[in-house]
Amino acid sequence: MKKNYIILIGIVVGIIISFLAFIYSKNLNQKQNIEYKVQIKDAENPTLGYENAQNTIIEYFDFTCPHCANFHLQKLPKLYNQYIQNGKVKFISKNFLLRPQSLEPALASRCAYEQGKYWEYSQELFNEFLKSGPFAYNRRNFIRIAYELKLDTLKFINCFDSKKYKDIILKDTEEGLKDSIRATPTFIINGQKVEGDLPYEEFVKFIK
Repeated sequence: MKKNYIILIGIVVGIIISFLAFIYSKNLNQKQNIEYKVQIKDAENPTLGYENAQNTIIEYFDFTCPHCANFHLQKLPKLYNQYIQNGKVKFISKNFLLRPQSLEPALASRCAYEQGKYWEYSQELFNEFLKSGPFAYNRRNFIRIAYELKLDTLKFINCFDSKKYKDIILKDTEEGLKDSIRATPTFIINGQKVEGDLPYEEFVKFIK
């Protein structure tokens, strides 16, 4: 009985998240995929910008979070064009797992990062999420996206199936809990915690 109750809760949560994702997808006119050329390669966490940037933004996010999808697809491109590529902002991305279903897309994105395609892959994950909710996050779709982005598919599969980056992802979540992160997206901007998917004009006010 208890097992059936847990399964029912999981289904209800999935439906709610899918509904929220659908609402957000209606507000997005089109995909705004962008090529992020200015990034610090081989950093432990995916990082856009230059090492000596004037401002540092640390993002805690979850791939099953509609607000995070909205930020990544609508606001991060603006932030990149206006503040990151010119050296004003360094943007560091960290996973903060809200639920067990959040781990697999995080693993897939890390495997794409290994091949230099983290940001492109993450954009595609969020696009899929807004179309189908968390049900889009399955092994077949992860591999398809890797193939479409011209990753070494066999290397990607081996990375994903081995859960190679699970410890790093869990460490990010632990660090978030230590920083009193309770929801996503949450940003640490020059040491100041900023919660939620704020309007872009409000968000950039925290940048010096």
